[in-house]
Amino acid sequence: MADPVDQASFADLVQRFSALVDQWRGIVSRVLLQSLTGPGPWSLSAAEHGGKTLLVGNGATAASITLTLPADAPAGTLFLLDQDETAPLRLVPAAGATLQHRLNHNGTAGTAASIMVKCIRNVDGVSAAWRMAGDSAVVG
Repeated sequence: MADPVDQASFADLVQRFSALVDQWRGIVSRVLLQSLTGPGPWSLSAAEHGGKTLLVGNGATAASITLTLPADAPAGTLFLLDQDETAPLRLVPAAGATLQHRLNHNGTAGTAASIMVKCIRNVDGVSAAWRMAGDSAVVG
């Protein structure tokens, strides 16, 4: 027959497990989610921002926030961008890079809009071709 459960030990184990889960949430949040706050402009990089969800905002200001897409990103680099406040996000490819959208959009459509930009090719390492999709608009 199994030993009876020691309630105090079990409660301690549950508490330690809960603390580990909280630590894990913090780690995952820092790895997968990043905030960019302020007027920008921001230069995105594959190493620092690639594969993350970026929450971008500038308080109540309505002026657009410029995000520069790198020319040296490897194919497959992905940026997930969320307009967190009222300022629309405007994507600008760095010299040598291009941005493609079927309607020639270059940014977010409004508050809480989400867009995705991925590097679909970069043959010579300095001419990334970016493709954008999502809740988008032309941002001046």
